[in-house]
Amino acid sequence: MLQEEFSRGGTLQHLLLRYMQALLTQISQSAICNQRHSIDQQLRRWILQTVDRLGSKELRMTHERLANTLGVRREGISEAAHNLQRAGLITYRRGRIIVMDRVGVEADCCECYRVVRREFDRLPSPSVGVLPECRTQQPSLQITARPATDSPAPASSSPAELARLIADAYFELLLEIYVATLAMSAALKVSFVGA
Repeated sequence: MLQEEFSRGGTLQHLLLRYMQALLTQISQSAICNQRHSIDQQLRRWILQTVDRLGSKELRMTHERLANTLGVRREGISEAAHNLQRAGLITYRRGRIIVMDRVGVEADCCECYRVVRREFDRLPSPSVGVLPECRTQQPSLQITARPATDSPAPASSSPAELARLIADAYFELLLEIYVATLAMSAALKVSFVGA
């Protein structure tokens, strides 16, 4: 059903292509960042991107797992996190990071974060469910909600509600893909260093 809707073109296709563009930008920038920037900048980028996706100032991840995600030594993450905490930008305790000064974290972050952020800013907000340029005007194309034969959609499902549900599910999927991509990038980094 999704393939059918996508092949029709229109709003859904446009939305999914924007997500794909943002995802590819994030993957490529993360790979570049992991190769070219300091651990401090990588940590700042990761914190900001994760805070953006989760919508929370509190992150739950150990230094060990974060080091594996970024493909660096745990000691490097501990030192970078300690520097951010000493500057009053974050607080951290076992497996818990809280962003205290987002502007400060962003101030010395590499350009990779801003490149990816621009792409994700072009996407609809999960709580709004429409494309940014359509927020103040009525969209010219609507998603047609057609129930599947075996599981009909609730009668109250409007195109905006369906778009929001799709956006919410897609953001969750993107976060999972992002973590997996960083882990793969770290594995590639280790294999290149070891070669």
